[in-house]
Amino acid sequence: MNLRDLQWQRYLTSLWLTAGGWQFVASIAMLTLCVGMTERLCGSFAAMKLFLSCHVSVLTTMSVVIVLLASIDSSPSLLALANGHDVGPSAGYYGCLGAILVLLPSLSGRPIFLCVFAVLLIRLIISVGHLPEDATSVSADLAHLLALPLGASLTRLGYVAKTIEVRDSASKSGPDCPSDTNRPPLEGDKTASKSEGS
Repeated sequence: MNLRDLQWQRYLTSLWLTAGGWQFVASIAMLTLCVGMTERLCGSFAAMKLFLSCHVSVLTTMSVVIVLLASIDSSPSLLALANGHDVGPSAGYYGCLGAILVLLPSLSGRPIFLCVFAVLLIRLIISVGHLPEDATSVSADLAHLLALPLGASLTRLGYVAKTIEVRDSASKSGPDCPSDTNRPPLEGDKTASKSEGS
């Protein structure tokens, strides 16, 4: 998105347009997986709300901060970032990924979150070394690094809530988890029934 040229329409077009080739396939796969799992855990409206909130918040924050910095220090790297044209829904689905990792049990979700965050940080450090030639990669990596903790923080604050427990509790009376009426009689039950019969 390019705020210097007032290209506000890129808020919408960046939701649907992305780079071609393997990046397109990877983007579609991540979009399907992250948003789909968020929808499964929190419902359709919550997934859509989180996706759009992370997408718009990250793009706005990045654009405003980078443009302000470029107006103060017109270095080639900052100017390249200010004029960058990164597109794609990655900020939204990385926000959903952050929410998914927060909703996992803490013993598994927290280490995975830290590993993902570390990988994104390393990618950003590497891509910064290619400025000003590859400003698009820096913009994308920065968006991912901001979106992941944003989605996690919004989820912890109750912006979206996990709703799958209701379905889980309703399905606990299946063959793998028998209800009280289906469980085999215990020794005390047999004794009670004999005394009632006599």
